[in-house]
Amino acid sequence: MRNNLGLLTVLIALIATAYFTEELGEQNKRDQLKIKERLYDPETFGELQGLQTPAGKILRGRNDYYTAKEYKLVDRSLIEFVFDILGGIKAKRFLTPDDIAGKERSSFIPDESLKFTFLFEKGTLTYVMGSKLEFDRSFYMEIHNSLTGEKTMVVAYDITADETPHLKEIFHRSSEKFNRLLALLALPENYFYDRHILKKFTMEKVMADWTKVSISNIRNRSFSIKISDFSTNPGIVPGLEYNRHSFKVFLQKLIEIKAKNIILKWDREKLSGPLASIKITKKSGKKIAFELFNSYQGEEGYYITSSDSDDLYRLDRDAVKPFFGGHQVFWKKIALSSEILNAPRFPFKLTVGKESFNMMGYFRGKRKVQILDNQKLDPKQKVFRKIFDQLSDSADVATVLNQSADENKLIKDAFLSIEVGDDLLYFTELGSDLLIINGSKSYIVRFQGAAGQLPHNAAGLFYAKE
Repeated sequence: MRNNLGLLTVLIALIATAYFTEELGEQNKRDQLKIKERLYDPETFGELQGLQTPAGKILRGRNDYYTAKEYKLVDRSLIEFVFDILGGIKAKRFLTPDDIAGKERSSFIPDESLKFTFLFEKGTLTYVMGSKLEFDRSFYMEIHNSLTGEKTMVVAYDITADETPHLKEIFHRSSEKFNRLLALLALPENYFYDRHILKKFTMEKVMADWTKVSISNIRNRSFSIKISDFSTNPGIVPGLEYNRHSFKVFLQKLIEIKAKNIILKWDREKLSGPLASIKITKKSGKKIAFELFNSYQGEEGYYITSSDSDDLYRLDRDAVKPFFGGHQVFWKKIALSSEILNAPRFPFKLTVGKESFNMMGYFRGKRKVQILDNQKLDPKQKVFRKIFDQLSDSADVATVLNQSADENKLIKDAFLSIEVGDDLLYFTELGSDLLIINGSKSYIVRFQGAAGQLPHNAAGLFYAKE
């Protein structure tokens, strides 16, 4: 949330004269500057306490802003959006009594209700929206100072960027920005609700305050992640590594989950179809629990309850993805060891059928291979790049190699094997899936739906040189 000084700067911007034309005399300039000085004195008004529009009121709490009616936390980005727009209003000219004399007030201010008021400790500043000028984009505005009782009429304009392009012929008199200001005044209090299910959390706070996140859903087995060392329970398959980046991505998505709307008054008995739950354990021992349902009052959707809130949150499909992951999302399910992946080049032995070849592989730059012991064959580089992709990509599933009869048969039926460093890798297929078995480290990685993509014989791997 912007600090009070920043908000006061916005107010000053609202009444700041953008420029003085050379036609204004020196005395006229001094008179207008005196008007500006009388409009707003920070020391006289005290700290900002809130903002009021015809549609609602926002009030300052101890450290944040809240809606007045339901006292709901205000979304920082939304209130800043509003102040950015208001901060774009500049006073082009201050009208004198002579400018107003003999004219109906309604010609300047047709609707007295279209106003926004800044609430301070000791008084208020009210800005009443007037009519738009026909010949340009400016509009009238009247500023009320509750402490002095003064009312000052100005010609104002909005310096913020246009949201849509305009024809050159009508650009100078477009009413888009003026209408946007009127729409802002109509925003209800619930527009400003902070709809995050986890409020005021940052990654820094998560790392400092949380110890564990437990996830349970109908798709996968229940699991938890430990924050301090980025590990999972159930633990990782021996021989594999954790993907630290995936932990950070998950936590960031979790704290960014935002409802499309909030239901304030609801009946828990009308929720149905429990789908998943997430429980956060903090270092203090406190727990925050979320439950996800697929229906409320017979209306399908995604609804979340929180132990930290009395509200019911309704979310879009994409927003609930963190509830449906499995523990293997946090693993690097890669067949090849990281030492080989990080090496600029590596020798390996490839066996296909009954033939074996000594080769050199290059991972840096454009991946390629070189055959070392057969001058009559030339590697099909595109095919080997696909093999490298399978060796370096994270698979869909990883399991422990238990040396069962079925697994031994898979090894026996392998159509391709690669011996590189300490790794002995077997390529085999099971149904529509491609399996790579690391026989040295006793684990299997499975690529679902990838069977049939690699050749099963030497002719598919090499060209015969003429």
